[in-house]
Amino acid sequence: MIYALRTRHRWMTGCLFLGALVGLAAGLMVRNPVPEMDAIPGEVPLSFSEFSDGFWPDLPISIGHDLDSSGSEVMILRPQKVLPFPDVLIYWQPGAQTVRIDEQAVLLGSLSGTLATRIVLPEKEGKLVLYSLAHGDILSSLTVASGRAVSAPSGEVQ
Repeated sequence: MIYALRTRHRWMTGCLFLGALVGLAAGLMVRNPVPEMDAIPGEVPLSFSEFSDGFWPDLPISIGHDLDSSGSEVMILRPQKVLPFPDVLIYWQPGAQTVRIDEQAVLLGSLSGTLATRIVLPEKEGKLVLYSLAHGDILSSLTVASGRAVSAPSGEVQ
């Protein structure tokens, strides 16, 4: 490379470096301050009457009931610990006689980690079915009567 050209590139690189430093300093000076909290907020309580355990003997899931904004009853499913299945889907199967996922089954949601999942059940009698998509298998089911009464720990574990 020619000496004059090398000198010119050296000066241009130095000017670009100084310009970048000035731009960075100006950006830091005019940015909005980071908001600070006085205290870390605690867990937001869910407004449920009470959680019940033991409906699924092999799965650590609690069931609660609540009312949504329109006044209809919702069921809350809350895993007590992370489930050993990667993707648990919640289906509603109308009719209480069979446990299967077919074209009548309605996908209500999924269980993820230890987060509580709120689902609105249809008004008719049926089964709440937990299905593992990765395993392609029904994990468990629970009969729910038309009056929203969950049957005692008779959820058939497949």
